[in-house]
Amino acid sequence: MLTLVVAAAALNNGIGVNNDLPWRLPTDLAYFNNVTRTTTSTTAINACIMGRRTWLSIPRRFRPLDNRYNIVITRDTHLLDKELPPNSIALPSIASALAHIEQINSGQVPLDGGLLRIDKVFVCGGRAIYEEAMGMPGSVRILFTSVHYDGAGRCDTFFPPIDQAVFVPQTHASLEKLVGFPVPAGVQTENGIGFEFLLFEKQT
Repeated sequence: MLTLVVAAAALNNGIGVNNDLPWRLPTDLAYFNNVTRTTTSTTAINACIMGRRTWLSIPRRFRPLDNRYNIVITRDTHLLDKELPPNSIALPSIASALAHIEQINSGQVPLDGGLLRIDKVFVCGGRAIYEEAMGMPGSVRILFTSVHYDGAGRCDTFFPPIDQAVFVPQTHASLEKLVGFPVPAGVQTENGIGFEFLLFEKQT
């Protein structure tokens, strides 16, 4: 099951400007890190799938995302050769990423000497990767931080529209059950910006 994690402007689904975040919301960043790090087992690690631009937008000192298995979707499968980051791989498609995860979990491709398996699989951007993931068959969920941001008009990158006949809003209790820790309900405010943690699930 794929879980997309995104913070987007409530007004227009804006997610970026000039290859950077439009806002600074430390609480949402902490939420993202908690969500993508929390596993159901001490012998597991979560996978974070992202596109090349999203990978490169992460400051060098913060990549790869720590305590997570980083999968970068790119036609240039040698993208990571110079950095050789730990727990990271470049692959050409989401389908190849999911096949690779299956190989890890079956023991065909040992991770950390075969001591670790992949638990949850998250999709972390950008737009094209999100769009492809939303259209994949099977169960897909969206952890959506809806940001009430006055500067949404400056955004130049956007999350795909969410058809709520397909991706149905879920309860806050369902969100907390999914992420595995308490999450503030309703609209929160930080740095003068309102935001709310939501969950949508694809009906199959």
